[in-house]
Amino acid sequence: MSFVSILIPIFNGIEFLEECIDSVILQTFSNWEILIGINGHGDDGGNVAFIANTIASKDSRIKVYVQPPPLKGKVESLNDLMKKTTSKWICILDCDDKWESTKLEKQIKAIEMEATEASVIGTFCKYFGDRDGSPTIPSGYINPNILESYNPIINSSAMIKREYCYWEYNDINYGIEDFHLWMMICLKGGKLYNIPEYLTWHRVHITSSFNYKGYSDEPLRIEYKKNRNQNSI
Repeated sequence: MSFVSILIPIFNGIEFLEECIDSVILQTFSNWEILIGINGHGDDGGNVAFIANTIASKDSRIKVYVQPPPLKGKVESLNDLMKKTTSKWICILDCDDKWESTKLEKQIKAIEMEATEASVIGTFCKYFGDRDGSPTIPSGYINPNILESYNPIINSSAMIKREYCYWEYNDINYGIEDFHLWMMICLKGGKLYNIPEYLTWHRVHITSSFNYKGYSDEPLRIEYKKNRNQNSI
C-alpha cells in the first residue's frame, strides 16, 4: 500500500499534465501513487483520457480513472478518487501545478518530527506562468483565527490525513472548496501546519480554474467565524 496518494482531477489543463506528473516522478520519496480523475469529458474521457493514459504509461504507480456523467466537477471527482485508495495521507495536486523534488520527503520528515499533531501539512509556494512572486502565508502551526481573514494553505501543497478528506460544495464555497475543507478541519479540532520552504509551484494562467474567476471568500469567512464563536459557547 502506498503511504501517499496524490489526487489529480482534470477538466481543463491537460496540456500541463506531463510537466506536473514529471515533478512527482522525480520525488526523492518514492512510496506514492497518483490517481488521475478525468471528469466532464463524456463516458470514455475523450482525447483528454487518451493523453492522460499516454503520460501514465511512464510509471506503474500512476492510474487514470474516467469519471463519466452524472459525475461532475472537482469536488465530485476528488470524493470519487478517495474511494479508490486506502493511503493514510492524501495529497492534492492541480494538473497545472508542480512540486520541487524534495517536497514529499520533507513533508514526511515533518510528520515524524515537528508536525506530529498536524492534520494538514502545506508548504510555501511560488507562482509561475503569467505571474511570478509568492503568496504570504504563515509557517509552522497555524492559528485557526487566521482563516477568518485569508486562506493560509496552498491547495497543491497540501498533504491531508485521509479521515478529513471529504469535499463539498454549498452556496458560499463554490470554487474555493479547499479553503472550506481547511475550515471544516479546524472546526473539528484538526491542526494546520506549513513548512517554510518553497516546495510547490502554482501556475497562474488565463484558463486556471480559480485565478481569473473572481470568486469571493468573504461569505465563507463570515460563516466560519460564526461557527467558531458558536463552538466556543
